[in-house]
Amino acid sequence: MEEITLQQVKDSLSRSGYLLENRIMNMFINKGFATESSHVFFLDTIEEKYREVDVIAINTLDNISFKDESLTLTVRFIVECINNPVPLGLFENIGDMDETATDWIYMFTNGSNILREEGSINWPSSISKYESKILLSKPSRQYCSFIKKKDKSKDEWMACHPNDFHNNLKKIAQYLKHDLKKISNNWDGIRPQMARLDLLIPVIVLQGDMLEIKNNCEIDINPVDYYRLKIPYEDSLQKNVSIDIVTEKKFKEYLDQKTKTIQLMFNDLKEKLELSIV
Repeated sequence: MEEITLQQVKDSLSRSGYLLENRIMNMFINKGFATESSHVFFLDTIEEKYREVDVIAINTLDNISFKDESLTLTVRFIVECINNPVPLGLFENIGDMDETATDWIYMFTNGSNILREEGSINWPSSISKYESKILLSKPSRQYCSFIKKKDKSKDEWMACHPNDFHNNLKKIAQYLKHDLKKISNNWDGIRPQMARLDLLIPVIVLQGDMLEIKNNCEIDINPVDYYRLKIPYEDSLQKNVSIDIVTEKKFKEYLDQKTKTIQLMFNDLKEKLELSIV
């Protein structure tokens, strides 16, 4: 049996996602999040097999109390880490989709009179007034990667649809459904004066590069560190989900800005609740 050298071990690890997962997990821990990694399994009900999520990070960011009632904000990041040796391309959205939070996944678990009329007080539908400029982008719906042609006589690359990336997207969508069901089941029998808002943020972290592709009169390609990708979530409800795509080198800044955005949105929600209870 051929032996592997320490240098080959290092090279192998650097090409994998293991070290990337650890670095991302440490960034969450430094922000006060509780994390799980490499042991988060769930049943994919479509393909009927168990899948693994790279990193789950959970933090209770805020709590609001009125007399003997309370509402808690819990944020859950669902993260897939990808070591992409070639850039991921995301095509600029040429539609008229506004910046929106309606594609965010969240659940009000309501055992409280705080939200006594369902839907009357809701998570904000627009995020443009809260979001940092570095996180504002109209979500893309199309992506690609690149592969070198097998014909070695030609130095040509081909744009392609990366199956591994597509599978990661499907896995995230399935996990979101699994997590919402688990949250709902865990809150059965909770004290009636308690309510909770669970906000689920799906993220893909790239170790390599990402490109924005604009196709007007000419193809215009620029490196980017953050983009949104919108994918189908519930076909029967025609519901989509926006997934944040972030490069590792900008992930710490992304995490700082994203938590600030969520806090600002929750502050507005608290003000509405205060007005509704007065």
